[in-house]
Amino acid sequence: MTSYRIGFDLCGTDAGKSGLSSEIRNFLAQFVAQAPHHEFHLVGLQEDFDAYVAGLYEDTPNVHFHEVPDKYASPSKNIYWHLRHLPKFAQSLKLDAFYITAGNRRGTRIPGIPVIASIPDLWNKTLKGKFGFARQFYLDHVLPRYIKKAEGLTAISEYTRDDMVEYYGIPKDEITVTPLGCDQKLFKPEDPSKAAATLAAMPNGISTPFIAYAARIEHPAKNHMDLVKAFEILKREHEVPHELLCPGKRWPGSEPLYDVIYKSPYKDSMHFPGLVSPDYIAAMFQAADVAVSPSLYEGFGLPVVEAMACGAPIVVSDIKIFAEVAGDAALKFTPGKPEQLAEQLWKLISDDALRAEYRKRGVENASKFTWERAGKLTLDVIEHEAAKVVRSK
Repeated sequence: MTSYRIGFDLCGTDAGKSGLSSEIRNFLAQFVAQAPHHEFHLVGLQEDFDAYVAGLYEDTPNVHFHEVPDKYASPSKNIYWHLRHLPKFAQSLKLDAFYITAGNRRGTRIPGIPVIASIPDLWNKTLKGKFGFARQFYLDHVLPRYIKKAEGLTAISEYTRDDMVEYYGIPKDEITVTPLGCDQKLFKPEDPSKAAATLAAMPNGISTPFIAYAARIEHPAKNHMDLVKAFEILKREHEVPHELLCPGKRWPGSEPLYDVIYKSPYKDSMHFPGLVSPDYIAAMFQAADVAVSPSLYEGFGLPVVEAMACGAPIVVSDIKIFAEVAGDAALKFTPGKPEQLAEQLWKLISDDALRAEYRKRGVENASKFTWERAGKLTLDVIEHEAAKVVRSK
C-alpha cells in the first residue's frame, strides 16, 4: 500500500466559527481514520491548531502540525503567504500532494506537487456586494486562475460544481462532487421531551416550544430577516407560544437585522445565543417543534441535513441547493416572502400528522449523507493526483 505525505491547509476556514469548520473537522477525522498509512501535514495559524488539532491529534504519529506565523493572520496577509511562501514551504516538507480545504478563499501553485482544491461555494459570484472591493477583485480575478490550474478539484455539491462550470468554464468531468456528511452518532432522533430537558440545562438553553435556525448571523446571506418577519406574523396572527432560537456567531454587517429585532414587539421571544457547541445544536434540533433554513444561498447547507437527521421537520428556502440536499423532505418558501414562510411554518406547527410525516421523510433523507463517503471520495482524488506525480519521478 503506497504511503503519501499529504498537506492539509487549515487556513481560511474560520477556525471553528462557521459551518465550514465542521466540514474541516470531519474531513480531517475521516482522512486520519481511513488512511493511517499516509502522513498528514496540517498547515495553519495558532487559532487553527486550537480549533482543529488541540487534544485530538497531538499524539497521533502520522499527523503533524506546522504553524503559519501570526503576522500572516489577516486575510490579505494570509493570501499573500499562500501565494508567496507556501510553495517553498510545501516543497521543504517533501509533500506528495497539498489539499486546500477552502479553495474558494485560498489558492496557490506548487511546482512538482499537485494541488487539490475543495470548493464549498461561490458566494462572490451569486451575492454581489457581500465583500469589499479588494476582496471581491481577488475572488473574481486572481483566485480563479489558481482554481483552474489545480491538479484536482472537488465540490461539496452538484450545485457548486455547476457554478464552477458556469463561472469558471471548468469542464464538468474535471470536478468530483463530494457531498458532505452528517455525524449520525450525534445528530439522530431523540425523544423530544428528553432532548428538551437536555437543552434547557445547557447555558442559553430554553424550555418553551421553539422554532430553530442554526447559522452564523450574517445579513443578508443567511436571511434571518425573512425569519424574524415570519415569526412576527405567527405571533400576531396565530398567537403561537413558540420562541425563536437562532444560535450562530454574529458577523459584521448584521446591524440592519438587529435594528429590526430591537424594534419588534416580540423581541423578548427571540434568542441569539451566539456560537454554541455541536451538542447544543443536536439537542436543539431534537427538541425543536420546527426547524428552518431561509438562506439566500448555500454551497450545501449542512444544518438542513443535521436538522433532518435529528427528526426536526423543516422549512427551507426554495433555492437550487436545497432541491438537491432536501428534496421532498422539506416544505419550501420563496425568499423575500416572509408571509409565505409564516404559512409553511404554521402548517407544521398546527398539524401533528404533517409534522410526523416530515420528521420521517427528513430522517430517511439525511441517512444518505455520511462523512465516511465524503472522506473516501476526497481521499480518492488526493491519492489519484499524488500517484501521478510519484510515478513520474
